[in-house]
Amino acid sequence: MQPTSTFLNGKGVETSHQILIPNGSILVDVHAFGSLRKDLINNIGQDRANGFLFRYGFDLGMRDAKECKENEPYLTLNELIEYGPKIHSMKGFVYSRTTKLVIRKEKNTLNFLMESIWENSYEASEHYKQIGRSTSPVCFTLAGYASGFVSEATGERVIFKEVCCCAAGGSNCRAIGKTAAQWGGAIKDESYYLQATPILEELEVTYEKLLQERDNRATASEIHKRLTEEVMRGKGIDSIIQEIFKLTKIPIVIFTSHGQLLGYSGLSSLSLDTSKNELKQFFKEKINSNSFSHPHHPEIHQYKSCLLLTSTFSIQEKPAGVCVFIFNKLEDYQPHFSNMLIEKVSSVISLCLFFEKTKIDSFERMKGFFFDGIIGGHFASNEEIIAKASLIQLDLTMPYRVGVIDYSIPHTDFMNPLEIHKELMDCISDYCTKQKRDFLISQRAKQLILLLTDKRKKKKEKNLFFADLYQFLRTKYPNGDFYLGLSKRSESIKEASNAYQEAITASKMVSKSNPIIGFESLGLIGILVNENNMEEVRKWAINMLGNLKGSNPRSIELIKTLFAFLLTGGSLERTANDLSLSVGGLRYRISKIEELLQKDIRDPIISNQLLLSIQALNIIGDLDLKSQAL
Repeated sequence: MQPTSTFLNGKGVETSHQILIPNGSILVDVHAFGSLRKDLINNIGQDRANGFLFRYGFDLGMRDAKECKENEPYLTLNELIEYGPKIHSMKGFVYSRTTKLVIRKEKNTLNFLMESIWENSYEASEHYKQIGRSTSPVCFTLAGYASGFVSEATGERVIFKEVCCCAAGGSNCRAIGKTAAQWGGAIKDESYYLQATPILEELEVTYEKLLQERDNRATASEIHKRLTEEVMRGKGIDSIIQEIFKLTKIPIVIFTSHGQLLGYSGLSSLSLDTSKNELKQFFKEKINSNSFSHPHHPEIHQYKSCLLLTSTFSIQEKPAGVCVFIFNKLEDYQPHFSNMLIEKVSSVISLCLFFEKTKIDSFERMKGFFFDGIIGGHFASNEEIIAKASLIQLDLTMPYRVGVIDYSIPHTDFMNPLEIHKELMDCISDYCTKQKRDFLISQRAKQLILLLTDKRKKKKEKNLFFADLYQFLRTKYPNGDFYLGLSKRSESIKEASNAYQEAITASKMVSKSNPIIGFESLGLIGILVNENNMEEVRKWAINMLGNLKGSNPRSIELIKTLFAFLLTGGSLERTANDLSLSVGGLRYRISKIEELLQKDIRDPIISNQLLLSIQALNIIGDLDLKSQAL
């Protein structure tokens, strides 16, 4: 049979067989088809339009292949497959050239590879003209046609993927065809296109999902409303957690941002091969390692045989803890509903804890005002103070001590001095509460005042609490410096203002080498220096120090050297070690001091008077010995 030639855009398509165009064919203007394609995308969306066009092309290709097999029953498989690009070209869709074709049967498995170049693709051209440049290939009818034709020809599911497209900026359109088995997971979209649900069925499914979403939202909103009402009634966190489990039937655990167990409910309903302590340790490690990468967004964690859904919560924009739902089985977890529910529950937990914090803060402020009134002498009698203290569950019939805490903590970009002061005050309050001690706390500028009732009978235990408190603060704030001045043990709460003055006096004698000073240790100087004779004591002390007293740094350095020397009983070695000086350097300073004083500082009486003078000026405030590392 003579070869026939059909010309398409100036290019000839030659075959050695008479090609019959199957069934009836119609001519459709390319621009009109492009407009139809554009309307599809605008009306049903890009993904659904892609699937529609791919299935449309797949059906065309499959029908053409069936007609070819019926009309040319003696064609080899290779010859039949080659008909596909020629018919495709003759219909005006594209000019298709096969650049590679590999067909092998291996152990009843088809090994297929076909590579084609598509020139003058109507689909790429119209997409570019009517929609604009694409970011990915757009020739879905062409890919569908090639897939349908070859699938029908081979009897295997073969999928063509367009790997380069003119509409996406390529020089031409190129496609690769392989069997579905060869592609594996790379044809997820194409498989979805061929299995797509009819739009009416999809609308029915969507409607059902919308109904379910409506019901889920209504349920979550009702739970949120009822929990919020419980919070507004003043219910505490334990009661709220129990109510959450009652309403959701989901076991729940709440941890603080430090990994402490705040509360739980419903754990007995789980077949969980673990203890609360093991679960607590698991989450403590998670919290410490910052494993909750998306604050306020639900996250899934696997723990043994259970699924954990977590959501963090905050109080006043600061991370406060994590809420945990525990599911026995994976199927118990409904992603959308469970995530929505835990977000609402977390917001209720945050609200409840905020209310409790507000109540505690108000209570602590009230206690602080009460303490200010005690040390300010605003109450008429012991009985009045004790009666009012009983209203806040505080027994002030017990002996007590007053401590004054001075501190220096470097502020950061995240915390200013006022925030540090508030945090430190809360930290000390929490520590006293955990130690089960009755206390009152107040503040003065960069100073905290602590009244602590003393129930211990053994004398050597009297300052142990303050020593432990100091170590706790040093551990929590390793870059900070802390100094504690303590009053004597007092019996009458009416004398608290005197105890406060004693603590203030003791606090002026602390140093880096001796950061905790009790008023008893001051001896006579603590009794002598008071507001009635302060000026006389100052004059006596200045006169005693004579030429050594001055405001210049050199004079202050010599006074502090003298103070260290007197505290060690005149030991050159110990003093040099305390001041990090050489013995020779210290000898020079001592000789300079004696030269200025015109006194023998090793004389017991002179040394005692000089020590009292320096201590007196320090208590009065004319000297600051804290900065010296003694």
